[in-house]
Amino acid sequence: MVTHKQAIILLVFLFILTMGMLAYFVHTDGVENQIENKPKAVEALKTAAELWVNREVDEMHIPYSSTGGKEDKKKTRRSVRTAKDTIVVTIDSLKEHMRLSLSGEMGPKVIILYLLDDFSLETCYSYWLDNMENLKGYRCALQADVNGFEHEDKPRHFIGGDSTLCVPANLLGTYYLDDLYVIEVKAYLQPPAAWKSAEWSSPEILTTLIIGVLMGIGLILYITYTYRKKPDSRPKILQEKYIYQLSGDTYRIGDIEYNDKTGLITCGDKSSFCPPQPHRLLSAFLFAPEHFLSNKEIAEICGWALDDTGIDTRRRSTIKSLRKQLFTEETGIRIDAVKGKNGYQLFVIEIE
Repeated sequence: MVTHKQAIILLVFLFILTMGMLAYFVHTDGVENQIENKPKAVEALKTAAELWVNREVDEMHIPYSSTGGKEDKKKTRRSVRTAKDTIVVTIDSLKEHMRLSLSGEMGPKVIILYLLDDFSLETCYSYWLDNMENLKGYRCALQADVNGFEHEDKPRHFIGGDSTLCVPANLLGTYYLDDLYVIEVKAYLQPPAAWKSAEWSSPEILTTLIIGVLMGIGLILYITYTYRKKPDSRPKILQEKYIYQLSGDTYRIGDIEYNDKTGLITCGDKSSFCPPQPHRLLSAFLFAPEHFLSNKEIAEICGWALDDTGIDTRRRSTIKSLRKQLFTEETGIRIDAVKGKNGYQLFVIEIE
């Protein structure tokens, strides 16, 4: 038979198991969502970069046009010439995939912004942040390095956003803003905790969460019910009020007076002397803590061997004899076995 303690241990184990499964589902779902959101962040960055460059150039009111047509021979190089520098690069297919925009206009516009000291990576970062409105809790930053125009006396390192995010663990990717691979941009993305990234409405998480909550409530209610203070089904015991010393060797036990020295028991107009064995037993009950004697103590008081095969019968017979001496049928005096404690207790109940 399963005890209350074993049932509680089992319920606690199942609750912990359910919470472990919930943690696993939440972490797995959160990590998967973080992986899925990285391409979205990249697309948001590409859109932000183009918007930033075009708006900055438009606000400067610089006349700009682009022409082109079909070429008989595919170009293998690109170049740009300034008053102080001439840059020629070989078109690299790998670096082409790292460009934030394959538009032929964006590259020259970015270089113009840089050469005219209007290169604000902080503005690009702001546009990127705005484009990630749907990615709640994500933090980002940009870091740009210019690896050309050595003869230009201009800054070569730029930061957009919180520089503390610019660590390898948060690196989203390395890109180029221009088509000459001169302005290299590193994008950093820090996702929120996995539990914040998880989709809590997913079937696995929602079902496990509901089960866990119900199990937790059930466990609390079961423990509360099991260990609540249960009312005593017996009549009220009045030891302090009805078991006390009158004087000398005389004691009051409920409605009787008992002389511990002579063994005389008086109940109203009735008197009798308690036989030696019940006398010793009653005296022991009277002075025992809470008036309780264990079966072993009763055997020692009565002088019985503990391995006697008939000890249980002899104990019941002696207790029965003592009850008669105490007029238990007429008074509120009781000597009852205490369940779970292997012994008997002398007490007085209130008779209405």
